[in-house]
Formats: sequence, structure tokens, C-alpha cells
Amino acid sequence: MVSGWIVNGLAGFVGAEGGCVDRAGHQSVDSGERVSRSETIVTPKADRIYLEHILECVALIQDYTRNSKMEFMASALVQDAVLRRLQTMAESTQRLSEELKAKAPGVDWRALAGFRNVLVHEYLGGIALEQVWGAIERDLSGLETAVRELME
Repeated sequence: MVSGWIVNGLAGFVGAEGGCVDRAGHQSVDSGERVSRSETIVTPKADRIYLEHILECVALIQDYTRNSKMEFMASALVQDAVLRRLQTMAESTQRLSEELKAKAPGVDWRALAGFRNVLVHEYLGGIALEQVWGAIERDLSGLETAVRELME
């Protein structure tokens, strides 16, 4: 089950393609149609775009962290890149259709959304980098596997 890094990570934290949201809360979706956030239209095509974006983020996070935990802990540049990719990855998971998410019950989609909120709103309080590293090591490949299965 892909949830440990999110749930356990939240306890330790004290930080798309296919559409944009403007200041009025209107979203431009893949078709160019504008809808309010509460009325977001998610199509199989949009789901695919978000899944591809999630995989792109996973690959980049894996690339950014390939050298060592020590480099991650010592480099603000690497930390910023990883945290930003985690944030946008989690944002894409929030935009997936409920029907698609139901096909991957092993992924704790709600916890991923909570994780994104922590990354976005708690950055001034400091992010527990040990928890982030643990999440990357422990759960990122499981999420990648689940997303790849959803794309089949």
C-alpha cells in the first residue's frame, strides 16, 4: 500500500499539465473549457496527462536523489527541486478522476493531497527533510508502479 510516506511523513513535518487555475478559481481544462474548481471536468484524456506528469515527477525526483542522502541533505538546490516536484506531483494526483483513483485502492490518494498541502502551506515552519528522504526511499517506487498500472 502506498501511504506510509504520506501518513508517517505528515507527523514529522512542521510544502499541471492539463489546466491552470486563475485568481477567480476558474480552471482551464484540456478542452479549453472554463469551469469553477468545484465543477472540474476530468476526462480520460486529462487523467492520462496527469498520470504522465506524475511519472515525470517521479523520474526527476529519482534523478535528483540518485547520488546520496548526504548530498540531498547538504544541497538546498536539490532539496528545493525535490520538494517542488513532490508538490506538483501531489497536485496532479488531486486532479485525477475519482473513477481512476478507485482502480488503485492501494494508494492513499487523500493522504497524498494532505501531503501536498503540508508542502505548500508549512514551508515557513520548516520541512522535516529526514521524513522527505524516508518517503522517497520507502514509497516513491510503489507510487510509480501503481501509476504505471493505471496507464495500462
